[in-house]
Amino acid sequence: MERGRPLAADLLGTTFTSLYGGGDDYSYGGCADGVCTTLVTPSGTVPGYAPRCGNTHYPPGATHGYDYAPVASVPTTCESFALDLDAAAIPSDPSRWTSLPVDDDCGGRFLTYWYQNMPGLGATGVDRDGQPLRNWWPFMYY
Repeated sequence: MERGRPLAADLLGTTFTSLYGGGDDYSYGGCADGVCTTLVTPSGTVPGYAPRCGNTHYPPGATHGYDYAPVASVPTTCESFALDLDAAAIPSDPSRWTSLPVDDDCGGRFLTYWYQNMPGLGATGVDRDGQPLRNWWPFMYY
């Protein structure tokens, strides 16, 4: 445990403490109807895997770092990014970002999609404790 919070390994029963610690070769299992619900890595398996909205290096369904057009479809809640905490996960689909009319250098299309779904100025969503979501932009600069 770190700073009173359980590590991913404790919560998920894996041998790695974060996705970065699991190596750079991910595969998925529990696939039916084109949607996979299990993350399988060289270091362990995460059943019921829900990537939510991925991160800068691993979009939902990525099989390796910087895989910005993943073939695997996994359950994601990116488009309801904390605006509806009870929103059902939908299958990830890279066409949601690969067609954006922006420069794709360094994953620009996915990152634009990712940023567009984060809470911003005037966000109306709340966290699990009912507190208003903060605008994420100031954290980019301070």
